Amino acid sequence: MYIIRIPVYPHIRRYLVAQYGPRIYSGEPNYAALLFNGIFKVPTKNGAVDDSSPVFLGATYDFVISWNNFHARDRAVAFSTRNFKRFNTAIDKLIRQELFKWCEHPNASFKETDHNIRSFLDYYGFSEDELPFLNMKQWYFRERRKQSTRLNPLIDQETQPIFDFSNRVSVSVG
Repeated sequence: MYIIRIPVYPHIRRYLVAQYGPRIYSGEPNYAALLFNGIFKVPTKNGAVDDSSPVFLGATYDFVISWNNFHARDRAVAFSTRNFKRFNTAIDKLIRQELFKWCEHPNASFKETDHNIRSFLDYYGFSEDELPFLNMKQWYFRERRKQSTRLNPLIDQETQPIFDFSNRVSVSVG
């Protein structure tokens, strides 16, 4: 077993510790472990890894990886700065989606959006420097507007072809 310490933003670390504890095993069935496995980068033929400069984003988080995964042929023991940032962006989007669900839940603690956002930030212990309240509030209202436009039926939509990749056999009569 190896411990791999990756750079993360402080609010990402706070969220991961609250959700999964101080470390995650790479084989666990959760979003963070799945996203972590996407960090691995295949080196080029000469063994060099492009974009592998060291990066510090404010905090670190530990992943436990087994010997078999560490030496697997389909994954190399190389990481890229871009993939670290992509991991942080993906977890940040998970946090924001959870905020949206928190505020839209039918049994939410408060009816006012401001109170729900503040209770979400307090629940995870996010500071104002990590996730500013006003930024989260603006994001919430933008996301709510996007969701409402997605739910409206499209008028005069042309028939589009459907590609069905399920295992069931289907016959379409056109």
